[in-house]
Amino acid sequence: MTGNPPPLPYGPAVYMERQRRGWSRQDLSDRLSQVGVTSVWRLETGSALPTVRTLEAFARAFGIRTSELVRLAEEFRDRGPAKLTEPVVDAPVPGQKSYERVTSPAAEESA
Repeated sequence: MTGNPPPLPYGPAVYMERQRRGWSRQDLSDRLSQVGVTSVWRLETGSALPTVRTLEAFARAFGIRTSELVRLAEEFRDRGPAKLTEPVVDAPVPGQKSYERVTSPAAEESA
């Protein structure tokens, strides 16, 4: 019997959708009911996994279907660890200019 598959890397998918719209994490949080900026950051960096309801809320905020968000996460999984070099407008750490790497915890273990 095999174990559970690694979780999909929703973080890079959410990050790219947010950046595509020019939104800060605060902008995205404002569009989501009961999801704070810290929760957005945790999801984007892979330190938290979303529930189905959270994924649905993010998809609604982006104006896309939940299945589209899942498809984007699958693309990131299939490509391997994502290199995101665009500047981060709302960096979580003072002085941080960009993400060097955003992956799911499972992707880091396999590297």
